[in-house]
Amino acid sequence: MRYGEGLLEEIRRRTDLVALVGRRVKLVRKGRVMWGCCPFHAEKSPSFKVENERRLYKCFGCGKGGDAFKWLIETEGLSFPESVEKLAAEVGVELPKWSPEDEEREQKKKSLYDVVELATKFYEAQLFEPAGREARDYLKGRGLDGAAAKQFRLGYSPGGNNALINHLTAQNVTQDDIIAAGLARAAEDGRPMRDFFYNRLMFPIGDGRGRIVAFGARAGSRRQAQIHQYRRNIAVFQGFAALQLCDRPRRRHQGWHHHRRRRIYGRDRAGARRFHP
Repeated sequence: MRYGEGLLEEIRRRTDLVALVGRRVKLVRKGRVMWGCCPFHAEKSPSFKVENERRLYKCFGCGKGGDAFKWLIETEGLSFPESVEKLAAEVGVELPKWSPEDEEREQKKKSLYDVVELATKFYEAQLFEPAGREARDYLKGRGLDGAAAKQFRLGYSPGGNNALINHLTAQNVTQDDIIAAGLARAAEDGRPMRDFFYNRLMFPIGDGRGRIVAFGARAGSRRQAQIHQYRRNIAVFQGFAALQLCDRPRRRHQGWHHHRRRRIYGRDRAGARRFHP
């Protein structure tokens, strides 16, 4: 049995992760974050962080981390559906009955996440190809080096109309899935199917679970310099509130993140453009 992302997010929102983890781990508050010794490996100095704000836990020693569902899976040996059922009962969320249509819809959503991830990796690789030089120069002018580009998974969409389509097709992705993921425009008015983004510096936009759900894009210098955040109401995108530049943990000095983001956007930041299929 599978559950929709909206339902899972509601359970996460209602779950007090600090209290849940605190049943097994002694936690101490440091600022807005709780710290303790990791239950997954032996350690003397606390490297295990729990955040209610982000609804995630993370050990910087062994790398274990996840959300409330993952916590129950890791510590109690439950399956994912069992963890959902247990937390839903604890926080008072009623689980809907599951139908074959629901299962088909969830499988489709999963496949679209995979398609978007393939596109993200393609854009990342293209940034460091010769064609991505102009985009790299722009980032360098903003004070961002290659390490920062890799950290935030920035990329480049090549010029032309079908570079991404050809790449995804070679990965056995169907044209229908490419269009459904919002990565290409369907053929219309005598024009063939074509990439949605081309000759753009690409900014992946993640949800709270680290999955890429949309892209922002900056035009090359030969066009009017603008930033557009494109989105479509497709299965992998759960509401405008999910938008963030990247799904990275906040630094201890929060200003670092905002300073780095301002360097990317500069004065060219523009509003969001929304599409409805």
